Amino acid sequence: MAYVTFIVGNGLDISLGMKTSYRDFFNYVESNHLHPENRIYKAIHESPETWADFELSLGRYTNYIEKTPEKDRKKESILFHEELAELIDDLADYLDLQEKGANLEEAVRLSSTGFYEELPSGQRERIESHLQQGQTIFRFITLNYTRALERILSNSSTGLNNRRIGIASPL
Repeated sequence: MAYVTFIVGNGLDISLGMKTSYRDFFNYVESNHLHPENRIYKAIHESPETWADFELSLGRYTNYIEKTPEKDRKKESILFHEELAELIDDLADYLDLQEKGANLEEAVRLSSTGFYEELPSGQRERIESHLQQGQTIFRFITLNYTRALERILSNSSTGLNNRRIGIASPL
């Protein structure tokens, strides 16, 4: 039995033409005037370049709650969770829009041989010999927040017949 594991990074959706960078999402929030009183959106306004910047801004904002007088912390914590829920809903809506606009059916098709065709000679033959020995189990570890990989795999099923596929995702 052969096991093949793919690690799919955050850039998959961007490489497929989807506008899913943090800057794209931030521009969507601003242009649609989403939740103008949401303090998380106000806090992340400072450095909207990458998702890492977003996470750092979010962390800085949570420090505000820790510095709040103890008598007000519960109220601030509840408000923070409500505002975070708004942000999560907005992000889900935005990603849905991006996924609907992407033509993933034609973008990529995986096959049981296509993933190794560009490897150097020797490595390619080694993989072929393992795959010919029996069942192949493909595993995908995705760090991507869209469902692009799942859609690509469902469109590629004819090329992956008689193969088991497993996906681990952050969602």
